Amino acid sequence: MKSRGRKEEMKERVLGIQWEPGSDVLEFEMKLTRTSDALTKRSMLSVIMRVFDPLGLLTPVTMNYKKMVRRVWASERKWQWDEELPSEMQLEWRNTMEDMCRMEKVKFPRSITPETTVGDPILVIFSDASIEAYGAVAYARWPAGKDQFQAQIIAAKSRMAPIKTIDIVRLELCGAVLSARLPTTIMKESRLQFTKVVHLVDSEIVKAMIQKGSYGFNTFAANRVGNPTHNTEKRMVLDTRQAKYQCSRCNNTRLCTR
Repeated sequence: MKSRGRKEEMKERVLGIQWEPGSDVLEFEMKLTRTSDALTKRSMLSVIMRVFDPLGLLTPVTMNYKKMVRRVWASERKWQWDEELPSEMQLEWRNTMEDMCRMEKVKFPRSITPETTVGDPILVIFSDASIEAYGAVAYARWPAGKDQFQAQIIAAKSRMAPIKTIDIVRLELCGAVLSARLPTTIMKESRLQFTKVVHLVDSEIVKAMIQKGSYGFNTFAANRVGNPTHNTEKRMVLDTRQAKYQCSRCNNTRLCTR
């Protein structure tokens, strides 16, 4: 018991995120209790607000929470705050809770610089969208010898799609906007010097739209593609030469949107 106590003392905790200095990894302390109490809108939000994930490392799981909340609030049946939700929703919620609790066993390296590197990294950002959500994931790719590379995840961002259904191309374009905004934050907060930035999309249509610019599109697309010299929240802020195509089955962002 004493050795276990010393091991626990070695962990640094900040808002539910733990750092183990010995192994230099980050892990999450969920503190989610499995309860037999009825599931209500109030209890759903109570659980969700306990999860602190500023880097988006838990996005593949937290996205399931967001989808459930969307279905409850957008349903034609308006439940009261303390009214018990249907049994099928309660079953789905318990399964999602179990997935979140398993994330306590997942460890992420704190440092995004591998021990064996032979140069500077490039910043690779994937974007993707589904009918329910869109998002982007950023990686640092390091050269590690002849024809070898190592990649470390940096951050992920995701958003729920609008309740009013829009076509998948527009959602893919929204994901590309997130992809364009991520490098600004990463380069501001990181001391790494990236030799270049690559944006990977799995939509040939969106790739062509980015490379064409804002001319000739409707208002929705033109406002998001925009002019790279106009740095606003909704516009693309990237060199059109940075956009590349990546097939869907190799797009890691799919975990954040489905």
